[in-house]
Amino acid sequence: MISENDFPINVQEIFQLMKDGPLLQTTDRISEERILDIHKAMYMQQDEDIKKPYRFIIDITEDASGEIESPPFDEKRKKLIELIGNINYFDHLREYFSKHAISKILDPQEITDISEAIYEDLILCAKARLMMPNSHPYFEKMLDVYIRQGFPCAWIGGKNWKKGDFVVYSREVLV
Repeated sequence: MISENDFPINVQEIFQLMKDGPLLQTTDRISEERILDIHKAMYMQQDEDIKKPYRFIIDITEDASGEIESPPFDEKRKKLIELIGNINYFDHLREYFSKHAISKILDPQEITDISEAIYEDLILCAKARLMMPNSHPYFEKMLDVYIRQGFPCAWIGGKNWKKGDFVVYSREVLV
């Protein structure tokens, strides 16, 4: 049976983040364009018809993920698929958000939606670290946003990941 310890340390870091957080805690460490309303951020993240100057983040992420080489029979890829089949990181995320301050703002379906979005992003970050010799700049930046307690909800700039930057939801720091 595959375990998290069978992966490089930098990939294990992502597994631990999905299991234990911290995620979406109060922060002032976001330097990108910042959205303070979680509902607006979730709408932006899910809106395929998002208005300029913003771009649909899922399209940008798909563009970047196309650069991660992942042959179907690659052993590392098979190990990752087996691990995420054995450990339900999505449920860990949903449980985590249900117990933290964000649950006071979001209803159960919204908690499920944001958990799914973050799960998909972080699995791609893990895949990039695992499958690429030097990871991938887009996914490293995305992971950094999560580590700094943000949620990448849109893209501002060009039509691909090489031109632009994340628009990030983060909770306000209350003084």
